[in-house]
Amino acid sequence: MHREKKYWRPPYLLWQLLLLLCLFFCSSCGSQAQQVDPRLKSFTVLDARILIEGNQAQIIGEIVNHGTAKFPYDVTMQATLTDMQGNVIGGAGGTAEDVGPGQIRQFLLVGTVDGTRYAKMKIVPISLQEKRQELNMPTPTPLSS
Repeated sequence: MHREKKYWRPPYLLWQLLLLLCLFFCSSCGSQAQQVDPRLKSFTVLDARILIEGNQAQIIGEIVNHGTAKFPYDVTMQATLTDMQGNVIGGAGGTAEDVGPGQIRQFLLVGTVDGTRYAKMKIVPISLQEKRQELNMPTPTPLSS
């Protein structure tokens, strides 16, 4: 006589519950809001104009630092380009370098756009990188040729 081994199999409902829990935890990982750097509020885009050639977009503008930090920042910016209905039809990105407190700096953002549908742009600073000059550090010796 041959006996079959019986293995315990979890009920179908338990499998569904485990799957639901996994989906819940996986989806909540991706939806966590990133912390927005509060220092970004110190930067305002003063003006900007766009140049479109084919699908290429260049945005030239100025940004000001209203902050009080004693050192400048490199400000990374992102432009969202939309049509009349608000549909995103392109984007551009770039950096304004060494924007110190009270200073105005020019920037250039480069990207792509459907130039036949372009209507509006929105430019926002998205990240900062501090540009601190370390004290008591020797100036590097210039390279000679």
